[in-house]
Amino acid sequence: MTINYDLTEDDWTAMQLHYARQTGQFKRSQRTLLALSAFLILLGATAALVSTRSSAPLLLLIYAGFMMVMSLFMPQIHRRNIQKILQKGHHKALFGSTSVVLTPKGIQTTSPIGESLFYWNAVEQLAETDTHLFVQFSAGVNLIIPKRAFATQTHGAQFLKLAEEYRQAATGSPIPTMQRGAWWTQGAHVVESQSQRQ
Repeated sequence: MTINYDLTEDDWTAMQLHYARQTGQFKRSQRTLLALSAFLILLGATAALVSTRSSAPLLLLIYAGFMMVMSLFMPQIHRRNIQKILQKGHHKALFGSTSVVLTPKGIQTTSPIGESLFYWNAVEQLAETDTHLFVQFSAGVNLIIPKRAFATQTHGAQFLKLAEEYRQAATGSPIPTMQRGAWWTQGAHVVESQSQRQ
């Protein structure tokens, strides 16, 4: 089975945000900011007891409040940082016309930077989100497949089912998954919406 699509900066950003969520990066950053905020509040309270005329306690409390608010917006901050990286031109060569072919031997990809064949035993994880499929291979290589590459939900479900069959035949084990979505769990029995049938 072959699918073709244009990989965009938004697709790459979606992958980065997905893995940041899955690995707990946002929660760790939030905990760090909240712990630092608590420390600054304690420091500000101590400074207020020592010197009532200093503006340092108020500044420490304001900064602690700012950090608490920042902790609530970690995904947005991370997205902005990714977009800054992309504006500098990093990873630009990755975007454009992409082709993915499932074969009994592995997943063959063609992109603006070259061609690759990843054997089935190199597939470490597969995640299905509302908008994408993310395949993680050994050595930290990732394949991003936007769901818009599929004509219908059934087409996407058939892609996942075939990938599972090839992986099972080649390795004797299913694809390890981080996250299973509707296409994966419903397989080829996905019922398309009326708008998709028209």
